[in-house]
Amino acid sequence: MQPLSVAASERLFFKRIFGSEERCPSHLKEASIKILRKCGGLPLAIITVSSLLASKDLTLDQWNRVANSIGSTLENNPDIEVMRKILSISYFDLPHYLKTCLLYISIFPEDYIINRKSLIVRWINEGFVQEEYGKNAHDIGESYFNELINRRLVQPWFIDHDSGSVVTCRVHDMILDLIITKSVEENFVTLLDSRELTSSPQNKIRRLSIQCGDGEPPALVLEESTSLSHVRSVTIFGHGKQLPSLSNMKALRVLDLEGCKGLENHHLENIERLIHLKYLNLRETEITELPKQVVKLQYLDTLDIRNTGVSELPPAIIQLRQLARLFIDLDTRLPYEIGKMQNLEELTHVNTCMYHMNFLKKLAQLSKLRELEISWDHYGTRVDKVSYAGILIHSLHILATHNLRSLTVHIMDEQSFPLHTWHPAPSALRRLHFDMNNNEQFPKFQPGWDHLSISKN
Repeated sequence: MQPLSVAASERLFFKRIFGSEERCPSHLKEASIKILRKCGGLPLAIITVSSLLASKDLTLDQWNRVANSIGSTLENNPDIEVMRKILSISYFDLPHYLKTCLLYISIFPEDYIINRKSLIVRWINEGFVQEEYGKNAHDIGESYFNELINRRLVQPWFIDHDSGSVVTCRVHDMILDLIITKSVEENFVTLLDSRELTSSPQNKIRRLSIQCGDGEPPALVLEESTSLSHVRSVTIFGHGKQLPSLSNMKALRVLDLEGCKGLENHHLENIERLIHLKYLNLRETEITELPKQVVKLQYLDTLDIRNTGVSELPPAIIQLRQLARLFIDLDTRLPYEIGKMQNLEELTHVNTCMYHMNFLKKLAQLSKLRELEISWDHYGTRVDKVSYAGILIHSLHILATHNLRSLTVHIMDEQSFPLHTWHPAPSALRRLHFDMNNNEQFPKFQPGWDHLSISKN
């Protein structure tokens, strides 16, 4: 591909910083010409540098400093090393907390589509995000993510057009190559693939990412001198045979086995030894039953068992008093004493018609709940439908007077969700999303719901 022309380079550069070429201050014109000349018409270089400048004061000194730091020009030396130098400028300009969050993305394979919410939760569970006065860790993690997006170090992949928020993202190959290099230099992440299933024994493994593809590889064998006693997170992209023995990873905080083929119940033996575990992702695996010992993981913050064969959570799961995020399938039964899980902030997906009305009353006791996803099946209830709907709406109203900000409702039949009984509108609720067939009647809203973002698909 030919590099961009001077005019096209200026349009891309100025639009990112000012919104249009005409808004560039005259005292910055000469510096911008110098910067664009060094970018050599390469779009990634232009976007990276302009995103860096967009986060800084519009001073000539600042722009000249960036221009001088680039050094050799891509116009005369358009090779990878010069491109990496430009990307490195944006990396070294990051504050420490953003560098850590960006380096963490090196655990994902090339071209991997990353879920925004999962990434933020992992940052939190790794200890990269600290709560501040008036803000919880999730909101701070969101601000970190948005800053990486604004700096163009992370690319939006799918955007929710109703809310405008990024749902998934990815990292450009050259940026991924840069952060992998930095991660290896700092012993931040250890990457193992099908060509190299050993690790250098002189360094303690802190975060292990095993990337062996979808085929069925031989069982992972590490060198005898390699210790996993200090590993803090393990992520596997591939087959369950690659999972090292859990008994050797007593410092583990994050275990992500999403999509692991061949992962079976016996692979989770000794999970109770992971006493520091905070994040357990078994999504899209062949697991059919959670081990009873999972209730001993008293620091567990996140549990994801969507798209598995788990049909019921053990009643003792309520003993996990630190559990803040619980993601289950539509047909997975929750424990009756759900109200005792007082730390829950996110809960999905609750099939309301599976439970007695008393369960819905206990649901209202989850005062910290911020996000909730439920299904409403008018014909699935086996009790008085009017009373059942009234109790459900009453429980949702109580939750919304506490912390509930986002509610997703899957309507399973043509009967509308009975929002006409929900009055007045809860002031705390900010997002209401309906998943329903096009021929179903959209719920009618009372006056006073205009502060909500309401959507349907």
